[in-house]
Amino acid sequence: MLGKPEPVIVQVEINSENDKAQALAERLSLPLIEASSPWLANSIRLRYQDAVLYALSVDPAGAEMAVKADFQQVLSTRRRQQAQGELLIKAVQGRQRQPLFILDATAGMAVDSMVMAAMGHKVLALEQSSVVYEVVQDGLQRAAHAGISLLPDLHQAEAVAWLTINAEQMFDVIYLDPMFAESSKRALPRKNMQLLRRLTEAQTGSETLWSLAKTRARLRVVVKRPLKGGPLAGSPDYSIKGQRIRFDIYQSN
Repeated sequence: MLGKPEPVIVQVEINSENDKAQALAERLSLPLIEASSPWLANSIRLRYQDAVLYALSVDPAGAEMAVKADFQQVLSTRRRQQAQGELLIKAVQGRQRQPLFILDATAGMAVDSMVMAAMGHKVLALEQSSVVYEVVQDGLQRAAHAGISLLPDLHQAEAVAWLTINAEQMFDVIYLDPMFAESSKRALPRKNMQLLRRLTEAQTGSETLWSLAKTRARLRVVVKRPLKGGPLAGSPDYSIKGQRIRFDIYQSN
C-alpha cells in the first residue's frame, strides 16, 4: 500500500530584490533562505530575479527547473500554435459570438484563461495553491505593465468553496482542466506541470466540482481531457478532439 507523498517544503530566497522576497515570505508565511543554501529534499523555492518571480525545484540530476508566468510568450506562442487555441475557443464559445462570462475553476498557470481573455471574453480564474497564484499574479502584473489589457481576473481560492460562498453568481461557461493522471509509461511532463503537481494541495473531487459547475453555467461546462482518457463524469453532449487532448462539452438544460 502506497503511503502519502511527503509534503513539499516551500522557501523564499533572499537576494538583491530583498524587499519583494520579504513581502512574499510574509504574505505566505514562508521561511527566508540564502540563495547559496543547500537544497532540501522535496523542496521548492521562490526567487525574484530581474523583477520576475520564479518557482524552482531540482531534478534528480540536481539541475534547476525554473517556471515563471510569461503571458507575452503565451500570446506569441499561440500565434504559432493556433490549432489547440482554436479548439479551446470553439469548445467554450460554441456558436456564440458575443463576449461571454467564463469561470476557469482550475486555472493552474492560467494559460487557457489568458487565451480566452485574449479573445475578448470576461474570465474569472480561480487557483487554490497560494504559491501558484503568486507566480501567475506576478505574470499578470507584468503583462498589464507591458500594455496587455485583455487579462483574466485571478483569485486565490478553491473552486467548490468559492462557488458555495458566492452562491448567487452565475456564469455563461465554466471551464475545468483537472490535471491528467500520471502514467509510468510516458515521459515526465514538462517542467511547469511537474511543479504544478507538487505545489497543488489535495484537490476537492473533480466530480464534485463538475456537479456544482453544472448548476452554475447558463450555457455549458467544458472539461479538458486527455484524448484517450475517460470522461470526468457522465457522458458529454459532444466532444471536440485534437491530436493529444479533447474538450468534453456538457450543455446546460
